[in-house]
Amino acid sequence: MIFNTIDKPLFQEVEVLTKTRETQNSYTFCFSFIKKQLVRKLEFLPGQFNLLDIPSLGIFKSIITSNPNEINTFEHTFRFTTRDSIEYKIIERLMEGTVIKASGPFGNGWLGTKLQGKNLLIITSGLGFRSIKPMLDYIYHRRFLFNEVEVLYAVKTPKDFLYMDEYERWKNVKIDMKFIVENIPLNDTTKHKRGLIVSLLKDMNSTCDDTIALISGPEMMLKFAANFLYRKQFNDKQIMVSLDYLLNKEDHKWVNLNGPVFSLEEIKSNLIL
Repeated sequence: MIFNTIDKPLFQEVEVLTKTRETQNSYTFCFSFIKKQLVRKLEFLPGQFNLLDIPSLGIFKSIITSNPNEINTFEHTFRFTTRDSIEYKIIERLMEGTVIKASGPFGNGWLGTKLQGKNLLIITSGLGFRSIKPMLDYIYHRRFLFNEVEVLYAVKTPKDFLYMDEYERWKNVKIDMKFIVENIPLNDTTKHKRGLIVSLLKDMNSTCDDTIALISGPEMMLKFAANFLYRKQFNDKQIMVSLDYLLNKEDHKWVNLNGPVFSLEEIKSNLIL
């Protein structure tokens, strides 16, 4: 058995197999372990993260975005906002065939709570969908373990949707996916609903009865969604949130050690709801 901890990580060499453009400013990288390595597979739970040691850029913590059933390869998605950001430098540095070092998985993930036999309400926006994708893949392969599954996904423009090729596959196992777009161009033909996440929340079918809510996105959205669910009689133990957006913040190391997924009961004071 190999003991691997975030305090004393054991790194393995991995190679970029593919580099796929998701949106105008986001890319997904598929990695595989170099054959000579002792570890050649990555078994992880949805919501967990890896440490990536990238030459000249240092160590970066990143949510694993691949299908948990595919253990011979693993994926990470990066999005940049400015060209001087670390994410942009990572995207520019990594090409097919690039070798870096990786260690993981770390963190507790979404399955730290008892989800089996429950209804699931998944609320996400923007890049927060990274953490949700492997959870939907997990559900897809084990659909019989869960009751109703409703997904509310908000983005700024129609071009910001991540992993669009996967939506029909998830819908085929009765995962109810609902989308909303904040800004829709006049010439857009996708017929998405226009508005903010609040509109999806008002139209949701889920109730607090035997339901666990999973929320992933920027902090303001987390706070808004949690407060909305309070008004719908959800309690702190029924609401799970991912704080993966804080993984690389020096003043939030507690997220690395104890998260990135928490029940609202655990971190309510940190979000100042």
